[in-house]
Amino acid sequence: MKRWMWLTVAAMVVITAAVTLVALPKAPDWTSTSPEAVVEFQAGIDASMKVYYDDALNHYQRALELDPDFVVANLFTISTYHDDEAKREAMWSKVQNADLSQLTPRERVIVERVLAREDERPEDAQRLLNEYLAKYPNDSYILNLKAQETWSRGDLEDAERLYQRLVEIAPNRVIAYNQLGYINMMKGRFAEAEEYFKSYRVIAPDQANPHDSLGELFIT
Repeated sequence: MKRWMWLTVAAMVVITAAVTLVALPKAPDWTSTSPEAVVEFQAGIDASMKVYYDDALNHYQRALELDPDFVVANLFTISTYHDDEAKREAMWSKVQNADLSQLTPRERVIVERVLAREDERPEDAQRLLNEYLAKYPNDSYILNLKAQETWSRGDLEDAERLYQRLVEIAPNRVIAYNQLGYINMMKGRFAEAEEYFKSYRVIAPDQANPHDSLGELFIT
């Protein structure tokens, strides 16, 4: 399956590593009773950004072993765990019944957006992202969510603008280069696509995905 196709499938869960914290409220990134669980959770996010989904799931599950009530860890695990429906339902119940007032603004918008999508309220899901970004425009984590959602709707012009903004505020956010490469490739701008994929490879030379993206461009 082409990379741009499966990236749209993963729209519920943002793929990210470093999060730009400029203009964010002064609060912990993630809410957990266990610092060790937060470390595992962030390792899962890092693995997911590298497209190492099995590794990401292992880290998310370890985070939940350390803190079973870690709300966003439950949510992120649901998106990648398919072996036990009863466990998935239990994790989903914790997300649905979570006290959102105890979460950070970023966590709240992540959870509320998923709940809105689950309730088939796409307009509310978009509104939540827009309102959050109006208040915290430099949160690259949520900006990536917005860009990915725009991509999934097929709005390549707006997605390109958002990913370019993401590169500006978080130059090491490698998924933005990948997506910009595919947007340019889909528009027939192959030289520009190659430059983005090469930038991706320079920043993440040890990862397989940039090499895969370049290979796909060369055989197009």
